[in-house]
Amino acid sequence: MPLSTYTRLTNLISIRDVMTPIQGVIPASATLQEAIDLADSFGVGDSGLPYLVGSGDELIGSVSYWDIREAIEIGVGNTMDERVVRPINPNLIVTADTPLWRATALLMRAAGDLDIWFVIDGHEVVGTLTYRDLFKPPFRLCLLAMTFELEQLSLRLCQRNAKTNWSALTEGRQQNAEKAMRRAQERREPTRASERVNHLRAHPALLLEYTTFIDKKTILIKRGLLPSIRRDVITETFDSAEELRNRCAHPDSGDEAFIDDPKELLRNVQACHVVLAKIKDVLERKEAETGPEAE
Repeated sequence: MPLSTYTRLTNLISIRDVMTPIQGVIPASATLQEAIDLADSFGVGDSGLPYLVGSGDELIGSVSYWDIREAIEIGVGNTMDERVVRPINPNLIVTADTPLWRATALLMRAAGDLDIWFVIDGHEVVGTLTYRDLFKPPFRLCLLAMTFELEQLSLRLCQRNAKTNWSALTEGRQQNAEKAMRRAQERREPTRASERVNHLRAHPALLLEYTTFIDKKTILIKRGLLPSIRRDVITETFDSAEELRNRCAHPDSGDEAFIDDPKELLRNVQACHVVLAKIKDVLERKEAETGPEAE
């Protein structure tokens, strides 16, 4: 079975495309006050992201803005020593050219959204990677593509035996689809809109193209088109996929994580892939039996 669009895209994108570049290096010889002044000048502020600490060409470790602030407040001394600087754990190092699908698996299985990985390019630490980096445009596009594929394949399945599947929708939902169809035709070719609308009304497979994401979920459930997947699983998967689509298509400012729990995002992605795989399986069997025609 072909790889999903999500999987193909996350193989084409690397960690380099979503990482947060290192904002600055603080000399190990700096006093705590000098370190905080440098941190302020780098402009990262209290984001929690680390600065590198170096001595010449040697990397000593990392330190956060609040590490320095706390050291000043509790008076542990005035130097950037082991009480302030944290060593970089080799287990938390990833390479910049690692495919994003590996990074997403890593981040979505993390203990929390504050875990930080260091990104290396060759022998140089060039950035950090956190769960929040997944909500930058490259990965949002992958999630968006996943939801588009789910809706498109659901449409293909609904278009088989289209007349019967169209009738599974309530009159109100059918009218909403017809209104959407009319608006589309009026925008496309105003002078021939009525003619095109009359033509489309006679073809349920074409009318189904104007149904919503949730209309397709309704048809799949009412018509039992995915018999091996429970109704509640289909409902939950489509509802979460619709929310993902809307949040990715209309992002908030700042690339904030709109799903707080990494494991919840992982469950959503996995559930979507289970349903996608089943739809593909059903379509392949039906098309092998009767050909690719929709009606």
